[in-house]
Amino acid sequence: LKALIMGVSFKENCTDSRNSKVVDIIKFLIKRKIFIDVYDPIVLKQDFPYKDKISFVDRLNKKNFYDVIIITVPHNEFISMGINRIKKLGKKNVIIIDLKSIFPKNKTDWQI
Repeated sequence: LKALIMGVSFKENCTDSRNSKVVDIIKFLIKRKIFIDVYDPIVLKQDFPYKDKISFVDRLNKKNFYDVIIITVPHNEFISMGINRIKKLGKKNVIIIDLKSIFPKNKTDWQI
C-alpha cells in the first residue's frame, strides 16, 4: 500500500515540525509496512525525524498513485488545491482522511 501524508508541521502554515503528532501516524504506518510519501511545502525536511524511513516529495505530480491520502495540517496550499485535485492523486478507490476537517464531510472518507 502507498500512503500520502499531506503536512507534517506542528500547525498550519508553520515550518516547525517539533512536537508534531503526525510522527505518531508515520510510526503506525511504518509498523504496518506501508510505503509513505510526505508532502509539506513549508517544513524544513532536514529537521524532520523519520526522514530516513519516508520519502519527502517536492511536487505532487503522481496521478492515480496512492491508496490512502491523509491530510493532517490545513496549510493554505492544501485548501487552495481543493479536494478534487487531491483526490486525483489517488487510485480509483482512494481513501481520503481529513484530520482537520478542512473539506466538506461528504467529500472525504473520514474526519475527526
